[in-house]
Amino acid sequence: MGSGVFEATEINLSSMNSGELIKLAAKEGTTLNKGDLIAQIDTTALIFQKQQIISNIAALRAKLPDTRLDLAAMISQLEALKLDKKRIISMLADDAASKKQLDDIKTKIEITERNYLAKKKLLNNSSNALLSQIEALESQLALMDYQIGKASIESPISGTILLNYSEENEFITLGRPIVKIADLTNMTLKAYVGAENLKDLKLNQEVAVYAEYGVSERENFSGTITWISSVSEFTPKTIQTQDERATLVYAVKIKVPNSNNSLKIGMYGGFNLK
Repeated sequence: MGSGVFEATEINLSSMNSGELIKLAAKEGTTLNKGDLIAQIDTTALIFQKQQIISNIAALRAKLPDTRLDLAAMISQLEALKLDKKRIISMLADDAASKKQLDDIKTKIEITERNYLAKKKLLNNSSNALLSQIEALESQLALMDYQIGKASIESPISGTILLNYSEENEFITLGRPIVKIADLTNMTLKAYVGAENLKDLKLNQEVAVYAEYGVSERENFSGTITWISSVSEFTPKTIQTQDERATLVYAVKIKVPNSNNSLKIGMYGGFNLK
């Protein structure tokens, strides 16, 4: 029906930080579970930066004005002036105070209220400016925590280390790959079929898969079609279809459980209908 090569889901794990690779916990051939530690990048510089940011935040918080305390004296002054105003109004009714005294106290109240509002606005502006700086530093602190967390590189899948790109004590730069890992428990046969065979294939269909070992030896497996290309392509040079006259073929991906670990990446194989 069709033939091709076996593939696996391969992932190149890179560093999101620059620094010394102080620990490489997984070597080539090591089998890991999802979440297992693979490598550790030195975080000393990041931790120092984090402590500096924490100190800067504390210093800014110490500068935050206590608006209520800073305005308390003016509030007390306003309350006293308003009591004097009531007293003068009462005295004015008994001709014990003058109209000028009432006008004067009203003016004092207006001036004090304006000063109160101006000082309150100034304190609020100062607080908002400091809070904005604190918020920016807290964002940097969150970034530091994220980078420190990413310095511990964990396996994103259960799989096997195929290749080590780096070694312990090397300086790792941002984006530099450290290891290649692949899930070898489930392989994919990427095979090619002619257009005349497409009508017999559908997604989730179980097919008979075989792997080739040398010239004549084969091992049989069962697989499930997970993808059928909708676009034709020229026959790969390393692939021979049943119809050698066909120049255009369609790619098909078949998931094959690799329970006995006998399937290897790049191994030749094929499939037929059951």
